[in-house]
Amino acid sequence: MEGLVLRVAPRLPGALRLAALRGVLWLSAAAGVVGLLALRRALAREARAVDRERAFLAGVTHELRTPLTTIRVLGETLAEGRGEPREYGSLVARESERLEALVERVLTLTRAEQVPRLGPVDPASSCARRWRS
Repeated sequence: MEGLVLRVAPRLPGALRLAALRGVLWLSAAAGVVGLLALRRALAREARAVDRERAFLAGVTHELRTPLTTIRVLGETLAEGRGEPREYGSLVARESERLEALVERVLTLTRAEQVPRLGPVDPASSCARRWRS
């Protein structure tokens, strides 16, 4: 619209208003720096977690590969008609137990890393159940 002018009268004197604006600007800049530092810290923590996970997976993969290779070689040898079936069967059973133990350890570790989720509890209902039984 032509000729429309908006005039705002400052509530603070010029020098005081300018100082207040500078203060807000510096406070905003400081808050931004703190936010960036917090973000940097969070990203570094995430990177360390990813590195630990990769190392864990590499170790687990290696540990699982060894008994699997042994079982495969024993099975191929038996399929070719070579080797003592009882001895090789015993070795296959031992390597299978080793695999099972490894898998159980991995499952135990993953369960230990899970955070328990707590929910709301109604004391009246838990007391009522206790007295009914």
